[in-house]
Amino acid sequence: MIAKTLVCVFLITSLAGFDANAIDTDESEPLQNESTLTLAVAVDHALEYHPDLRKQRLQIEIAALERKSLLQGYLPGVSLQSRYTWLDEPLSLSVPEFNLEVMPGISISPDLPQIQLQDDRFFKASLHVEQVLFSGFRIPSGARALKHKKEALEFLQEAGEAGLITAVAEAWDRVILFNTSLRVIEEATKRLDFEYEKAEKAYETGLIPYYDLSSLRAYRQDLRAKQTDLSGMLDLTLEELSYLTGLDSELFRNTTFSAKHSGLDGLIVDETGLQPGEAVKRPEIRALESQVQAQRALTRVEKGRYAPEVFAFYQRELYEDDLSILEPVRAMGVGARWTIFNRGQTARAVQISNRELRAAELELDHVDRGLQVKGQQAVIARRVADEKAETARLYKQEAETGLRLAQRRYELGLSDVGERLAAETDFREASLMAAEATYLQRRAEMDIALSNGRIKTNRTK
Repeated sequence: MIAKTLVCVFLITSLAGFDANAIDTDESEPLQNESTLTLAVAVDHALEYHPDLRKQRLQIEIAALERKSLLQGYLPGVSLQSRYTWLDEPLSLSVPEFNLEVMPGISISPDLPQIQLQDDRFFKASLHVEQVLFSGFRIPSGARALKHKKEALEFLQEAGEAGLITAVAEAWDRVILFNTSLRVIEEATKRLDFEYEKAEKAYETGLIPYYDLSSLRAYRQDLRAKQTDLSGMLDLTLEELSYLTGLDSELFRNTTFSAKHSGLDGLIVDETGLQPGEAVKRPEIRALESQVQAQRALTRVEKGRYAPEVFAFYQRELYEDDLSILEPVRAMGVGARWTIFNRGQTARAVQISNRELRAAELELDHVDRGLQVKGQQAVIARRVADEKAETARLYKQEAETGLRLAQRRYELGLSDVGERLAAETDFREASLMAAEATYLQRRAEMDIALSNGRIKTNRTK
C-alpha cells in the first residue's frame, strides 16, 4: 500500500513540478567535489543556469532597453539629404506688360526680360535637425508603461525562481524518501533472508511444512519487486534533479543524501518582523499589479494620439551654388503635426485598450482569490501531515514491538509463518509511513512558504 502511495506521490509531484526546458550543461560549471553538493548548492546552480530564468533575465534587459529607446525620442534627430534634379525647363518669372506714363500724354511699355529662378538641372545638399517638444503625452506614458512592464517581468522571474526552488527541494526530499524506503526494504530483506535460511534447514528435517517455506520465498520476491520499483523511481528523480539544476546526474548518484544536506532554513525567508498572520505579497500578484499599471499607461498613450505633436526644426543648405533666389540658406522654427481624422482608428484603439485594462484587472482578482485558496490548502495539508506523522510514530512503535514478539514466538514454535509475515508487513508499512509523513511535512512547509511569498529568491536575498 505504501509503495503504491509513493508511486502516486512521485507522479503527482512530477506533474505539478516546475515547467522547464532542458538544461544546456555545456554552459554550466560542474562541481568537482561531491561532498560540497547540498540542497543549497543545487538550488544556487539551478538559479544561475536554468534556461527559463536566463531567458527571463534577457526579457527584463529588453524591456529596459525599450524604455531607453522610447525616452530617446526627446533627443534631436539629425538627417542629411542630397539630391540631383532634372527639370523640363528652367524655372523663371515673367513680368507682365504694363504702361508707364512718364508725363501727361506720353507713356512707355518697357520690355523686361524673364527672371530665371532655378536652372533646369541643380544639386542640393541639406542638413535637417528636428526635436520633439510635445508628444501628446505619448512618450512619458509609454515610458511608464515600459517601466511597469519591466517590474512585472522581474516579479515573474521571482515567481519562476520560487517555483524552481520548490521543485528542486521537492525532488531532493523525494530522493531522501526513496533512499529511506529502500533501507526499510533492505532491512526487511535481511531479516527474511535469515528466517529463510533457518526455514530451509527446518524443512529438510521435516520440522515445518512446505507451505511455510513457500510463503517465505514469495514474501522475499515481493520485497525484491518493491525494491526494484523504488530503485527505478529513485533513478527517475535523480535525472529530474539533473534536469532542473543542470548538474550531471552522476554527481547526484555519488552524493550522500541526508537530512543535514537538505535543510529548508536557507530557502525560506525568516518570519521575524512580520505580524501574526501577515504574509509577504506573492510575486505573481505583484506582477499582475504591475501589468495593470502598465495597461493604464498604454491607455493614456492611445488617448494621447488625439493631441498634436509639436516639434522644433532647423535646416541648413550645405551647397549654395544651385539654390534658387527664393530659397534660404538657413531656416528654423516650430511646427506641429496633428492627425485630424484617421477613419476612427484612434477611437477604436482607445476602446480596445480600455477592455484590455479591464481584463487585466479581472485576471488580478481571479489569481488573487485562487492563490488565497492554495494558501488555505497548504495550511490544511500541513495539519494533516503533522497528524499523519504522529500516527506513523505511534504505529511504528507498536509495529516494532509486535515484530519482536512475532520473531520470538516463531522461533519458539508458538506461531505460524503467517503471523510472522504479518508482523513483518506491519513494521515495514509503519516504517514507510513514517518516512512518507516526514516527506509530506517538509512539502507542506515549502508549500506554505510558497503561498506566503517567503521563498528566498535572488531578489529577496
